[in-house]
Amino acid sequence: MKSLRRNLKSLQKPFVNGSSTLSPSATLIHEDGDREHVDEHGDPDGGDNDDWKGPIGLNLLHEPENPRVDLIFVHGLGGGSRKTWSLTKEMKHFWPKSWLPEDSAFENVRIYSFGYSSDWHKGKDSAMNIYDYGLLLLTAMELRPGFGADDAYMLARLNPQYDDIAKRISTFYFIATPHLGSDSAELLTKIFHAAYGSRSYVSDLERGSSTIRDINGQFRLYAGDLKLWSFYETLPLTVGFLSKIIVRQDFAVLGYGSEKQIPMTADHRSICKFNSVADPN
Repeated sequence: MKSLRRNLKSLQKPFVNGSSTLSPSATLIHEDGDREHVDEHGDPDGGDNDDWKGPIGLNLLHEPENPRVDLIFVHGLGGGSRKTWSLTKEMKHFWPKSWLPEDSAFENVRIYSFGYSSDWHKGKDSAMNIYDYGLLLLTAMELRPGFGADDAYMLARLNPQYDDIAKRISTFYFIATPHLGSDSAELLTKIFHAAYGSRSYVSDLERGSSTIRDINGQFRLYAGDLKLWSFYETLPLTVGFLSKIIVRQDFAVLGYGSEKQIPMTADHRSICKFNSVADPN
């Protein structure tokens, strides 16, 4: 928690680069630590439920007296607006809500989490893709004046309707996000199609997919206006008899000159979950 919190403290600095006190800047944290695992839906304390997973949509976690920055937590595929950021079901481990508001460095930061339905084990075939989820986030942000992740940003830059939102987004924190896709996604596509039906948002993540190429190509054009932080895993995740790093460093970073690259002593599942504020990560 220490490493991530130390780097998050920089999010108030973009405030002086274009955002006024009447128009708080927006910072997006995008996490993909749930995407790769068929068994990730299991509750570590037993018995998954909607309360533990977290609500859908844009959810206010903390409202300071004088907000200057909006910080939005966006989970990965298969995650949840609360579950992704919690080590256990106990509210004390939901650190965006329980820990950050107590830190003096975040006294002017309004905190949100964003949830969307991306469970491959529920329902039939899903036609929704990454662009659809980006539009959901943009719509939610538009309804909350004062303001997805990278794809939501690109949709905002390319659509005059969301121009005001795009101008207020100043910083991205990517946590184990496979910008170049993932070698595991092709295998997952086959597994999910056989067990649950097709999920286009999973095939979108395959290495070299047209969706990945389009997003990265467009994002590069506007990245010069943003501050970028990419956190990547350094420990392999063990599932059954397999042990591997799910999103390698070269997949988890963009390689832009302005990007800060931060290694985390964690695997793909634990990279955004902490036992206490004293956790070295």
